[in-house]
Amino acid sequence: MNFHAVARLCARNAHLLPDEQLSYICLRTNTAKYLIFTASSEYPCAVAEFGQANLKRTFDDATALHEIMPTLVPRPIVAEPAGADNWWTITTGAPGYPWFALPGLVRNSDDWLNLFDRCHAVLRTFQAGVEQIDTWCGNVTPGKEIAAQYRRCRERDIIRSSSLDTVIDEMVEVWSDHQTIAGFAQHGDFCLNNFVLGAHSAMLIDYEHFDHTRMPLQDELLLAHSLLRRKPADVDFGFQDAVERLTATGRSGSSFSWRQIQGLHTHQILWTLNDFYGVRGRAGRVEELFVQLEECEANWKRPD
Repeated sequence: MNFHAVARLCARNAHLLPDEQLSYICLRTNTAKYLIFTASSEYPCAVAEFGQANLKRTFDDATALHEIMPTLVPRPIVAEPAGADNWWTITTGAPGYPWFALPGLVRNSDDWLNLFDRCHAVLRTFQAGVEQIDTWCGNVTPGKEIAAQYRRCRERDIIRSSSLDTVIDEMVEVWSDHQTIAGFAQHGDFCLNNFVLGAHSAMLIDYEHFDHTRMPLQDELLLAHSLLRRKPADVDFGFQDAVERLTATGRSGSSFSWRQIQGLHTHQILWTLNDFYGVRGRAGRVEELFVQLEECEANWKRPD
């Protein structure tokens, strides 16, 4: 795809976009994304994206989420088929700072704790909105899900060593008294990369992984890691501290023991490894996930 294709897309949908001359910047993520600017805009007035059939599903999910949370979820504008199994979408832009501007905004511990609390508030708002829709809620069986994700990683040779076998069995056993619990759709990639922060606003973007899992705390665990990567050196805050702060007033986490949460954390890592299977450009992230998995195994074997 190229800028000429984006220009033609915008021309076909000119009645839905600002009546001004437009310019474009291309971002390469999992798909081709184009930020659309007017001459007078400080942030993108819209975002165009090209992808395969799952992009239409993402567009539909984002449309439903926007109807519930219009100040949190950018408004999807239009989805167009583009040949066999491909789609174009356009979504409104979000005012504020993208993730790559955060280092300049987080200069000390107060800045970081403020960022932490703002992201936590977004998480609570998002979860409350999701739980309004019955079709996004349902029961899950944590032990079964943990075992299934591990088995899939082994079958795909993502994990080649059997060293985790006993740990996984023990994590499944920890959940044996909770065969089935209530769950709801997770964002699936709830991290700072998908926030756009304004002075008095925050928007959550990228719904590609929405409702791919309903296991509890997957978004809290992802957010904890993401926030800790931006933590200033003077902040004495570890992973367990972050998770406990995020779940203390959460919608389900306060009822779980730390051993149960460790199992949910391992599930989140295994689920992400499976989600990345066969996807290009994820080597660095996969390496980070294996480090987290090793830490999970070590911490499990020496419980406090």
